[in-house]
Amino acid sequence: REEVKVFNPNQQLSYEVIEGFPGFIKQGVNNWYLEVISANQTKVTMHFVGETQGVMGLLMGPMMKLNLAKGLGGALKDFKFFVENGMPSSEKVKDNQKKAAKLQVAA
Repeated sequence: REEVKVFNPNQQLSYEVIEGFPGFIKQGVNNWYLEVISANQTKVTMHFVGETQGVMGLLMGPMMKLNLAKGLGGALKDFKFFVENGMPSSEKVKDNQKKAAKLQVAA
């Protein structure tokens, strides 16, 4: 679950993860910045700020950093596809369906 902290259309989106992280992650804020390059091109920069806690946070921090880099790169790829096509990619739809099915089983 996320909470939007800053929203400036066509400029910036910042949100904080407020539920769903493991206990050793104290905080996670993701910042997206959009910069118009030309009429048909926009640069998207993503900056994630996370804070771990405790011994487990110290041990898991480097691995989490690698996993986040991969996951956030995928988010940018999904975002690019959506902006260019007006709909989510087939891979994103399948991923969302899997997640929804897991939630139904857990409920």
